[in-house]
Amino acid sequence: AAARGVADAAALDTAIAAVAPVSVEFYDSASGYDAAAPPPGPCHRSPSTRPCCHFSWHGPQFWGVGQCFALVRERERQTGERYGWAVRARPDAALGEDLVNGVAAIVAKTRGAVDAPTAWYRRKKQSDAFALLTRGAVEAYAAAWRDVFTKNGCEAVGLGARPDDRRLKKLCNPLGIRHLTGTECMVTAHLARRGVAVEAADAFRNMTLVRPEAGAEAAAASRRATVVLPEAPLA
Repeated sequence: AAARGVADAAALDTAIAAVAPVSVEFYDSASGYDAAAPPPGPCHRSPSTRPCCHFSWHGPQFWGVGQCFALVRERERQTGERYGWAVRARPDAALGEDLVNGVAAIVAKTRGAVDAPTAWYRRKKQSDAFALLTRGAVEAYAAAWRDVFTKNGCEAVGLGARPDDRRLKKLCNPLGIRHLTGTECMVTAHLARRGVAVEAADAFRNMTLVRPEAGAEAAAASRRATVVLPEAPLA
């Protein structure tokens, strides 16, 4: 687990105790993302674009994902064992029963193909908030920050100063993603360039992002399925 934007690490004690991760890393903007971030340009905080909606403003999210997967690789090095699956989940994603069952069904169906680079995520909006990845897809997802946001890498996936709308529509529209310059399409285009097969899992459609304005109902839904998965590499 990796966490950013937390002034008081004690505020995460409850969540950490519930999840019981084998490794946790805290960082702040000054010592973390800001030190690595390139200057503004087409691929990073692109001028004349809206911070809410253009992928280039969401570098911290994907930088953090890369840091988290670095912890996964370090754990593998320490134990000498390799994970078969990985989940990328935003901390405000409510893991409801449908989603948990959907993950279990995919794992059961494709158990022996963990080296084949495949990613499953939610159809349409917020598909970048949760992803189930085979181990073969982890390195590609972890590299999104480096490959897209730095050194004008977004140009290679069709998201530069002049977006390749034809290519992006071909990749993203079948997954229900219409906003071509958002993070959802960026992830899809990046994974496709790295040879990862991307599938939309209907079981993930009821995922909810729990935020203060969502109220008590969404908060209760997030507690509906509290699942602790054992830390065990796939045999």
